[in-house]
Amino acid sequence: MPIQNQSSFIPRENVGLRPRRESTMGIMMMIALIIVGLSLFLFAGAYSYRYVLDLQVNKPCAGDGTACGLKATVENTRRNLGIDSINRYNRLDKKMKVAESLINSHTNMVPLFDLLERLTLHTVRFTKLDLDGDKVFLEGVAVGYTDLAAQLKVLEASNSLRGAVFSNLGLDQSGNVTFSLELVPVPSLLAYLAN
Repeated sequence: MPIQNQSSFIPRENVGLRPRRESTMGIMMMIALIIVGLSLFLFAGAYSYRYVLDLQVNKPCAGDGTACGLKATVENTRRNLGIDSINRYNRLDKKMKVAESLINSHTNMVPLFDLLERLTLHTVRFTKLDLDGDKVFLEGVAVGYTDLAAQLKVLEASNSLRGAVFSNLGLDQSGNVTFSLELVPVPSLLAYLAN
């Protein structure tokens, strides 16, 4: 028996050909169609919702007591109130807001004067007063340095003041001590609403 050498890789017999798949739609095509269908459904829903809202806003009044749309309700209210009344109420509201801000920022000096009257020693007098924000600047004259030291102790003992600082100490022609005083009162002392 002769030995056959088979050197070809091509089979001599017919290997069964696989039948080709006859599918017209692949899985990707199916997913794409589902997404397009959902998109169209959502678009139709959103458009319908917009249409319903538009009908509710623009619904005219029938005059038989049924509900009106938003635009018709606003127009009826405007007609009933009158545009002049609305403008007048707006101006009044603005004036009241300005008045409230003025009252809230107003400074009441009477409690400060009452405090200075109670705490000032009879040997000390003030000649000038300036108010700058939350600080009070005073200039004055005292009989002697010991009177200033006593005045400082009285001012520091007060609960109505957060601080008191004497500066620019000097003597006038009569031998009296001249000074400048910076006071920091508590905010409620000068507030108009607190008093």
